[in-house]
Amino acid sequence: MVLRFALFVFRYILNTIILPIYYYTLYVSFIHYRLNKKDIMILKKEKDLIANNLEKKLDYKFKNRILLKEALTHPSFQKKSLKDKKTNNQRLEFLGDSVLNLIVIEHLYRKLASFSEGKLTKIKSVMVSKDILAKWADQLSLGKYIILGKGEDSTGGRKKLSILADCFEALLGAIYLDSGLQKAKKIISPFIKKEMELIIKGEIIFLAFCRKYLKKR
Repeated sequence: MVLRFALFVFRYILNTIILPIYYYTLYVSFIHYRLNKKDIMILKKEKDLIANNLEKKLDYKFKNRILLKEALTHPSFQKKSLKDKKTNNQRLEFLGDSVLNLIVIEHLYRKLASFSEGKLTKIKSVMVSKDILAKWADQLSLGKYIILGKGEDSTGGRKKLSILADCFEALLGAIYLDSGLQKAKKIISPFIKKEMELIIKGEIIFLAFCRKYLKKR
């Protein structure tokens, strides 16, 4: 009799409490799974759209999209790869810095044949400076494409000159790996040409001002 009563109570608790909670938990988990899957799909579409917009600005389509993603990922974003290594743009920035210097130096050497080594060095140092690279990055609206950590993003990281400059170099490094030096040169040459004209024009104006000032003295 006692055993029957105990069995009855167990079945009652099972059917009225335990099973409903179990099924409700399964339902909630399923809904979360559907929502997460939907969010992931939306996020993927947004990332693809971002990549497409940037590629249109560059007039270049990456063959290897992983390189583009890596170039846009700031070290503050702590996502890790399957190999448990942080995937960010520091290595591409290191490469892009050398690619940039080579392209700028060759451009100056060819276009400014009458300039001395000293003058070329000064112009080159200006053209590869953080301020100029950040300006070029801004022309591509790189700030809105950079993948940042929450902390860096909340403190205005998308507008920081150092982050923009580093990302520009990383992007150039990614293009170099994706399609070689000639393609990287083709993409960055318009930036270099325009900046070079501004620098030389500024120098001429400055020298003219100095001469005028010295004559008055």
